[in-house]
Amino acid sequence: MPVHTACGDDMVQLNSSKEQLTLGQSIKDNNVNEYKKVSLKQIFLKIHNHLYANSNISRNERLGSEVIKIVLVKHFDEKWKTKIFDINKYTNFGEQFPNKLKIFFNEKVLPILIENSILTEKDELSIDDKSLIFLGLELSEINFSSNPIDSLGAAFEVFAEGKLAGDQGQFFTPFFMVKLCVEMLRPSSEMKILDPACGSGGFLNYTIRWLSKKENGLSNKFFKNNLVGIDKDMDLAKIAKSFTLFMDGNPHNIYNLDSLKVLSEDQRLKEFAFRENYLNKIDSILTNPPFGAKIKIKDEEILNYYDLGHIWKYDNTLKKWAKTRNIQETEPQILFIELCIKLLKNNGKMAIVLPEGIFGNPTQRFVRDYILSKGKVLAVIDCPHDAFMPHTHTKTSIMFFEKCEPKDDYDIFMGKVINCGHDSRGTIMFDDKGNIKEDFSEMIKKYQEYLTHELKEDRNSFTLNRKDLIDSVLLPSYYDFELLKLTTKNEGNKNYEFISLGELEEKGHITIQNVPTSISKDVYGSGKIPFIRTTDIANGEILYSSTHTVSQEALEKYKDKQGLREHDILFVKDGTYRIGESVILFEKDLNCLVQSHFKIIRVTKKDIINPFLLFFLLQQEIVQKQIQNNVFTQATLSSIGNRIYDIKIPLPKNQDEKEKISKLAQDALTIRNEMKHELFNFKLML
Repeated sequence: MPVHTACGDDMVQLNSSKEQLTLGQSIKDNNVNEYKKVSLKQIFLKIHNHLYANSNISRNERLGSEVIKIVLVKHFDEKWKTKIFDINKYTNFGEQFPNKLKIFFNEKVLPILIENSILTEKDELSIDDKSLIFLGLELSEINFSSNPIDSLGAAFEVFAEGKLAGDQGQFFTPFFMVKLCVEMLRPSSEMKILDPACGSGGFLNYTIRWLSKKENGLSNKFFKNNLVGIDKDMDLAKIAKSFTLFMDGNPHNIYNLDSLKVLSEDQRLKEFAFRENYLNKIDSILTNPPFGAKIKIKDEEILNYYDLGHIWKYDNTLKKWAKTRNIQETEPQILFIELCIKLLKNNGKMAIVLPEGIFGNPTQRFVRDYILSKGKVLAVIDCPHDAFMPHTHTKTSIMFFEKCEPKDDYDIFMGKVINCGHDSRGTIMFDDKGNIKEDFSEMIKKYQEYLTHELKEDRNSFTLNRKDLIDSVLLPSYYDFELLKLTTKNEGNKNYEFISLGELEEKGHITIQNVPTSISKDVYGSGKIPFIRTTDIANGEILYSSTHTVSQEALEKYKDKQGLREHDILFVKDGTYRIGESVILFEKDLNCLVQSHFKIIRVTKKDIINPFLLFFLLQQEIVQKQIQNNVFTQATLSSIGNRIYDIKIPLPKNQDEKEKISKLAQDALTIRNEMKHELFNFKLML
């Protein structure tokens, strides 16, 4: 019977076991096995696309359920060495494999899964034989036992994509991020280890594999008592239970509960003796809690359990944040921080993945101060923007924390990971040597060097003393000491004086303000008047587009309110990628309206600096680096906020140099602006 499977982008017809083996050899020759070791998700995407088009099941949820059953079978096949997926053992793979697999599933695998409340008697295999053959061929090349990737999680992520991210803010933690968390935290098998948002068990899975290798095997005591997971989603909890079975663990240590309720007196928690067994008793926590501004916790009972579920206000007398009696809707990740701290025993440690905004945004300083009041921040690792792409734009960092008496004088390891192993579409990236392009592994080495006092500090890995934190900001990118040294006035620079935009405003030389009024969306596209958005700014000029326009009526309504003047500088203050871009306005540009995502910088005194010199200096690399270091991300939106006032520009000390730069910038920008408008307004006489 001919069998069709996919290899790369081509469809290959297989008529014999010999040809099937040839396919397996070609996979090895093309280094696809190495690719599979890291990106099981890519394999499941391929499986999904084929089965969705060719199987007898069209609904994603049912299709995913069938694939996960097959993956479970493959795990047990490897564990028991029954070789159901071994192509070489069949005389005719295509005819024999489906029946062998069904018998193995029904008689061997399903009873164990039923016994452990993972599947039920109704969970029979219902996918067609051709699809089973396809799955057999695809999975025969993978050894799940030696693969560190969370295979069931990868399958679930593909087939249930959007289900969790959209409703619950759960995003599967990338493998190299998991690896970093485990190997930097370095738990031992003697410790009680917990993930209170375990999902499919990715952290628990890698912890088992790493500890087993590090300690040359693990005891029954470890599996029975020391490895614990909790997840609110029933399907994910079942998958995590399955992994504990593969590893000879205790599936009863995986709880299908709402973690944020473990501080309550819920009857189910009493049955599990959760508070008695786990509160203030955990040695190590590894977790990536649900995050997102759109999924705030509103349950008043839950909010009352947590200090961070309350409104906090700054006490000017005491010079610190204070909790009020009133509760407020709160993002789950913030409550999880407090939950984890309360679950840790004294000197217990955790690694937690959080949105970057928590580490830097002024409005969330009370969260950082709360963390610092409960122990020591051991390390913060800044992750790339693409780390959770393509599922979410949210930029994240990882905090390593020890619960203990707070101190003001200790070192914090700061690390910046540049490459995460994949691009924004989720495609694996390779370097020139064929290795996956990721820096998480190197960061683990850097942290070990730090612990052994052998670290050679650089911009991407350095130490910062607790007492040197500014506004409790915990973002590595915020502390660029090489840049700070360059921009400090007292370094003896003979040619330039570094002065901040805040100082220039204080002295009355410039003003910095937000766009006074935003434009109502109902006027978009209503006429021919340019409406300038941040995406219309590039290379110091406005990229006029006829698609972003408003009516003359809208212009008359908003123009005076926006109050733009010739030689104002529009500075992109927030967004995703263009923060720090700017443009200087000419008279011919003023017949427009602008988006509210700009700051308007206006020179009011020209004795020290004029608009063209200021615009020129804003484009300099040393200024742009400062801007990027001061951009913090809240959920998906990045912003420089009031930190724009801290940006220092290199003002030439020599007056002739100032005038030379100013004239060069003015002449070039004026000519370009005039030519652009002349071309833009030129029309054929038809």
